[in-house]
Amino acid sequence: MTDSAASEQKRGHTAPAVLRVPFSVWMWVVAILVLGSIVTLAMSNIMRERTAQLAMQEFNRQVDVATSQLESAIEKDKTLTVAVQGMFHSFGTVSREQFSRFVAAVDIETLFPDTQALSWNSVVPLEETAAFERGVRLDDSLQAGGYPDFAIRPAGAVEQQYVVTYIEPMVGNEGAFGLDIGSNPARRRTVEMARDRAEPMATAPITLAQETGTQKGFLFMMPVYQTASPQDLDARRAQFRGVVVAVFRIGDLINGSGDLDFSAVRVRDVTDADESADVDIEVIYEQGMQNLSEDHQSLVRRIDVAGRRWEVVFSQSAEVLSSDGRLSRWAVPALGALSTALAALLVGYLATSRQRTLVRAEMLTIDLQRANDELSRSNTDLSQFAHVASHDLQTPVRNIMGSVSMLEDAIGENPDDEIVRYLQFLKDSALRMKSLISDLLSYAESGQELDLQKVDLNDTLALVAATTQDICESAGANLQIGDMPQVLGDDQQLERVFTNLITNALKYSRAGVPSQVEVTACEAGDYHEIRIRDNGLGIDPEHQTTIFEPFKRLHRQSEIAGTGLGLAICRQIIDRHKGRIGVEQSSETGSTILLQLPKMS
Repeated sequence: MTDSAASEQKRGHTAPAVLRVPFSVWMWVVAILVLGSIVTLAMSNIMRERTAQLAMQEFNRQVDVATSQLESAIEKDKTLTVAVQGMFHSFGTVSREQFSRFVAAVDIETLFPDTQALSWNSVVPLEETAAFERGVRLDDSLQAGGYPDFAIRPAGAVEQQYVVTYIEPMVGNEGAFGLDIGSNPARRRTVEMARDRAEPMATAPITLAQETGTQKGFLFMMPVYQTASPQDLDARRAQFRGVVVAVFRIGDLINGSGDLDFSAVRVRDVTDADESADVDIEVIYEQGMQNLSEDHQSLVRRIDVAGRRWEVVFSQSAEVLSSDGRLSRWAVPALGALSTALAALLVGYLATSRQRTLVRAEMLTIDLQRANDELSRSNTDLSQFAHVASHDLQTPVRNIMGSVSMLEDAIGENPDDEIVRYLQFLKDSALRMKSLISDLLSYAESGQELDLQKVDLNDTLALVAATTQDICESAGANLQIGDMPQVLGDDQQLERVFTNLITNALKYSRAGVPSQVEVTACEAGDYHEIRIRDNGLGIDPEHQTTIFEPFKRLHRQSEIAGTGLGLAICRQIIDRHKGRIGVEQSSETGSTILLQLPKMS
């Protein structure tokens, strides 16, 4: 013992022991810190990847919504040319004043704000140019003194001219008045394609005659004939009178179709490039592309525009997609503090993990129940809205029909022919609106919650046969129904499907040929297959999938009445039954519609 230690001991003090941490404890501490760092880094990467996946899913959803809005805007604008075509086919000769009144009544500035102008382009043979120009110059129905300076431009370009004769609004579109759109080869091809196909066609992107800025435009062309529905190509060319043209600026159409909340959007017309690899693809609209960073994400969608194909590129910057970018920069510096508490927290976490899991499961169960309750309320509200909207929309239709009847009584026995045509046009339109409202209500109801139960399709088809008996007897039709299976489904909804399909088969019969409709069933794997065969008009292969889309019709209203919603209702009901519907085969001597419904487990 040293002298100092001895003196301490003599005074009654003991020297403190030196605290020594075993090496094994340090090993555990280091192991826990390393493990915590690895786990934290791994979780950070997983969270970053998951966040990126969710961001891309949301980006996809936004792109799908924007594409649907653009397609809906194009389809809506197309209906405007269909309406004007119907006026020409109904009235025969339409004057400049009638055309102007019709456009004013439609109120395109409010209902069709994307439309730059609406015009009627007459077919004018070159040898009739002088007489045609003289007639337009003397037409003072809208403007006192007529149009003394009117002339077809360019003069004498082609043998068959397609001249802008009426255009509304005139103000701002004076540059297009008198223009022969057939003088441009590309536009001439579009006119002739519309004429030969008897359907609306869109031009390639063009610079409009009335354009004062830099936007590209395009035209919708709807053919008009001497009769409403010439049956073959020769008849269409012989009876061709001209085209109704709707004029659009592409930028206005895209910006007006919805809220395009993207960093950049680019639209290209790829129609000609799809047909030939040597054709340069033209950019027809672009916004924000110059500001994109290199790590942006892009999604591409293609849409059909009346015979043209547009490629739309939606781009989103990395800053918008990466919502956790700022957090990830702070993750590594925070690892040290997190690791020091990992040992204590780990014990508490393991002790309470099962309890937290149970609480979380209970919370998720409550959230799921709340979501189901909200969905049920939403479906009820939608059904109530559909019924109320149907009633409120039918009231003005009934008023119109009542007013027409009162006008017919007031006119007396010797009415003016033009007034009779106007009244008949109003009556036909009101009846079609009434039918459309009814089918829209059916379409809304077909998307509601199903009342699933065991359904014997023999009973369902027997009820459908009784419902359609009068139609069959009046048409001399023969309806044969084979043995049907039992399925799990909504009896009323399935009855609506078979009623629509059998009524369609009877409606689209061939002239002079008694209708034969046969309904048979068989088993195929996990499904019951039900076929509805007829000997009617048949369905062209190019339309065998599109006929199940809402408002898709293959015949004019004057030929076969309908709203274009019957098959769309059928598809929605069958889809909700987890089944499938389609055209199995078709020819000029009939068609077969195939239904597949799941077997009961």
